[in-house]
Amino acid sequence: MEPNKHEFATDLTTSTSLLRRLGGEQPDGKAWESFDAFCRRRVKKICSGLSQVDKDDIAQKVSLRVYENIGEFQRQRKGSFRKWLRRIISNVTVDYFREQDRIPQATQDEILQRIAAPTAEDQNEEEQEIYDCGCQVMERDFCPEWVRAFKGMVFENKTAVEMGKELGMTPENIRQAKFKVLQRLKEELAWVLEE
Repeated sequence: MEPNKHEFATDLTTSTSLLRRLGGEQPDGKAWESFDAFCRRRVKKICSGLSQVDKDDIAQKVSLRVYENIGEFQRQRKGSFRKWLRRIISNVTVDYFREQDRIPQATQDEILQRIAAPTAEDQNEEEQEIYDCGCQVMERDFCPEWVRAFKGMVFENKTAVEMGKELGMTPENIRQAKFKVLQRLKEELAWVLEE
């Protein structure tokens, strides 16, 4: 069964305090690793008409701009972090185009249009990237049985009893695995998830 990435993204709630893990005097390294990986993938997809070097340069500049300005971000409404990030990507990309006069105008226009008005396909790709980031966190931080328990309950709507039978675990252990994985995902992916 194909996982529902949209439900996955909206099931994980964001709090302003968790977003602060990216900012402050001692930013959380793991949160930044996840953010940077997501940001780089996002920029590379948006800027697909550019060379790898250009995409890497823009992605690096976007991460740096977010790092420098995360303390100024204030959540105003649902989805505001993604819109803020999109604005940063747009501003950095425009600045980059000004510096690099070798990039054809048609390519610039196409990329800036993709940033300004993401298509349904772009939004689906973003949800896929969030899902991929979540899977990387799970596989890095948890044993395969806990990852399978979480995916079975969240994506396949299986019960704790069904997953317990499949994995040879008690339903209570399955629920505990789901809870702990979900908490970890909330901590690490708070920067990108909707409220």
